[in-house]
Amino acid sequence: SNFPKRGGKCSIWQGGTTGDGFVSGGALHRLRIPSGTILPHLFHAVDWFPTLARMAGVNRSGTLPMDGVDQLHSLQNTFADATRDELFVGYAGGYPAGSGNWTGPAIRYRHHKLVVKGSTSLAPDQQHFNMSTLEFELYNVDKDPSEKTDISLKYPFLVQALTKKMEYYLNTVAPLPKDDPTCPFHPTNTSTFGPSFVPWCEGAKEVVVYE
Repeated sequence: SNFPKRGGKCSIWQGGTTGDGFVSGGALHRLRIPSGTILPHLFHAVDWFPTLARMAGVNRSGTLPMDGVDQLHSLQNTFADATRDELFVGYAGGYPAGSGNWTGPAIRYRHHKLVVKGSTSLAPDQQHFNMSTLEFELYNVDKDPSEKTDISLKYPFLVQALTKKMEYYLNTVAPLPKDDPTCPFHPTNTSTFGPSFVPWCEGAKEVVVYE
């Protein structure tokens, strides 16, 4: 259960966009990551790649820009300033289950979250936003994890600032992937262990590793 967070999987609410994780292993001492501590900062899944690359001593100079940020410093110093301040939450489709509607987009900045009010049957790549005509909801997700109290009228300047951030992401976000006609995507594929998402291409092999 994600209680008391609002929503669940496939939603833009805290119950669908946040989760718990842990780091364990013998390398923690060598990497100067203190054990028994809780990281209070934002950490996105895409941050693991540059963070693990740094841990492994990989030189990423000359690579393309990444969405992820190196979070090693934050892991080593939980009281340091946050490495990541914001997250573009994006959209959620089909929530509640079977509705066929899209909700969002939403953006998180520190402990505040701005959400486009309402839902639509149009997929994100079919939507054309006029930011000046949209209605927004604003939540303090630290104090209000259930996202019940809209504080947008109380903090109009924060709404304006986060709207500009959201507009930036909407103008630079990568388009949704389209099916490769030579390898069409199917929601599930029957595998040895039941339904799975990959592999779905004809001729692809399922590899199972036992330890």
